[in-house]
Amino acid sequence: MNIIVTGAGGFIGQALLEEFARDSQIWAIGRQASPQSLRVNERWNVTDLSDDAQLPIPDPLIAWEVLIHAAGTAHIPITQETEAMFWQGNVQATVNAVKLAQQAGVKHFILISSIAAATEEDGDLYARTKRMAEKYTLEECARSGIKCTVLRPVMVYGEYDVKGNMMKLIHQLHRRFVPLPDRGRTIKPMIYIRNFTWIVRQVIEEAEQDSTIRAVRDVESWSTYTLCRIVTTLMERRCLIIPLPKWSDRLLLIALRTAKTLHLFNSVNENSYRKLSNSLDVAMEPWLLALKSHFPYTGTEGLRKTVNGFLESKR
Repeated sequence: MNIIVTGAGGFIGQALLEEFARDSQIWAIGRQASPQSLRVNERWNVTDLSDDAQLPIPDPLIAWEVLIHAAGTAHIPITQETEAMFWQGNVQATVNAVKLAQQAGVKHFILISSIAAATEEDGDLYARTKRMAEKYTLEECARSGIKCTVLRPVMVYGEYDVKGNMMKLIHQLHRRFVPLPDRGRTIKPMIYIRNFTWIVRQVIEEAEQDSTIRAVRDVESWSTYTLCRIVTTLMERRCLIIPLPKWSDRLLLIALRTAKTLHLFNSVNENSYRKLSNSLDVAMEPWLLALKSHFPYTGTEGLRKTVNGFLESKR
């Protein structure tokens, strides 16, 4: 199989390269190449896909079959200074990825979106740009006769992730102090990275011909309090976990905003905390239920591998 992967230098992109390296020829496109991902059956283009002038030219001698668009902007605070980054990384880069798919003659375009696109929060710029990218992709692929699958994963986590919300939580638990909104009762379905890339493979290999939007999650889901207890047990580390009442959420957000204004905690992502305080009810769709007994890893196994990867990085 001949596959184009965009965002190949990122967390999900690198995992996709690893998933398909054993049986596919890959054209990897990203803003930076990863030393771990330079394999014999890969060719690389280091480029910014949101820049029209840098759009790479596909090799006409290779019949590219699938394009997996994993490039995007996430896990940074939404401010006036970063607003343009979300539009460029999530919308313009997707427009150019579709152009590339058309030029390469691919038959199947897979857009790695986010479950955030399913929300109706107009104030969330990340969610809005993801929805716009989905709409453009579905319409343009339909016009071009390209099968399109939009995957909306919940929180993706795994070893070697350095920016994701799960890794931020593990870092905070390692510091031995975590305040949890809504008494730690919020439900957070997640998906382990190696389960996610396995699902992408199933989507490519299935016989379904229609374009679809699909939510993707692991079988298990836990409350944030239970999740924190599982992680601290795996770390074999005591941590003060403070379940906060629901009414304190707004006060804490105001405190975080004030601290950032005073440049006390510039690295705090207010949007990440807001999402941590909201439960997410994502049911397993019928197609995913049919696959659940074949998932390569359980949620607990995924957490164990992620925590072990974090601990190794600390040594």
